Amino acid sequence: MEKNWTVGNVLSWTESYFKKNKISEARLEAEILLSAVVGCPRLDLRLKALDTLPQEMLNDFKELILRRRKRVPISYILGEQDFFGLKFLVNEHTLIPRPETEILVEEALEILKRGKGLIAADVCTGSGCIAVAVAKNSGVSKIYATDISSDALKVAYENAARHDVLSKIVLKNGDLLDALRGENIEKKLDMIISNPPYVAENEFDALEPEIKCEPKMALRGGKDGLDFYRSIVSCAAGYLKPGAHLLFEMNSNKSREIREIIENNGFTVENIVKDYSGLDRVIIGTAHG
Repeated sequence: MEKNWTVGNVLSWTESYFKKNKISEARLEAEILLSAVVGCPRLDLRLKALDTLPQEMLNDFKELILRRRKRVPISYILGEQDFFGLKFLVNEHTLIPRPETEILVEEALEILKRGKGLIAADVCTGSGCIAVAVAKNSGVSKIYATDISSDALKVAYENAARHDVLSKIVLKNGDLLDALRGENIEKKLDMIISNPPYVAENEFDALEPEIKCEPKMALRGGKDGLDFYRSIVSCAAGYLKPGAHLLFEMNSNKSREIREIIENNGFTVENIVKDYSGLDRVIIGTAHG
């Protein structure tokens, strides 16, 4: 980029550059990145259209657009992602929170509002977005947040601290529900909630380049994408109270298979909730007495 580029010119050039490199929503992403460099709300860029950007800002912006050209997700570039009305820190060790997962949180909150002093577990917590959103918006007394990645748990800790819910969240490093061994909470949980890895082997290659930048252990769900559902459900009854709930986000193409896994392990499927596109996205099971 040359000197004396105005905000408007930079945005137009970047939009064209992103389109040429097959970046979707080219104008929007150009504005998001530039607003981060300039340090103003995205909509205010219109008021600054004729302002000339200092060379230092141009250099910083160039670094960002080169990373985006390499298909690094914009959330990783900025280090943040909005989720459930909150801003979450994210990095290459965590899955990027998505709008569909907000449905999982909404369903959990609807159930949790029926009681007080409840205890839950968020399995495969990643950035901690589910656990933090639930803790922030409900009267739940404690949420165990488990993940096999210690690097992801560091991010979850920062997010819990950022949103003032550390007193409610217990971070546990370990494999799925095995991370809860020794906590003396068998048959004491009111809810297990999880957005587990569910990409099947034959689906991975077809993913967008941005998604492939996310941690593979947070995406790959085994040969058929169902390994984590089998593992969690097979142990869940040992931790849940009678009548407690098990909630999963899921691949809409596998809702029948996931329903069978849940029912074959002694749970009743209470509901399957569709996402904004009308696809099966969240499944809710109830533990028997």
